[in-house]
Amino acid sequence: MRKFRVHIYAVVRVPVEVSASSPEEAVKEADSMVDLYEFRDYDAEFAEEVVEYLVDEISEDGELLKSKYYKPEQIYA
Repeated sequence: MRKFRVHIYAVVRVPVEVSASSPEEAVKEADSMVDLYEFRDYDAEFAEEVVEYLVDEISEDGELLKSKYYKPEQIYA
């Protein structure tokens, strides 16, 4: 058996209420208010969407051998 490290790129929904003069300004305001590195501090939830997977093949000692990206439809076709 080979060893792999799988990174799951999933969408997280973070609701942010702002006041703004336009939808574009609302997006800018929301972006300035949220630190996505700390998304757990918000009322965030999994948006039930996986965008892609990064699969690293690794050696027994943890050395990266090769990497490949996969779309969900490539795996679950």
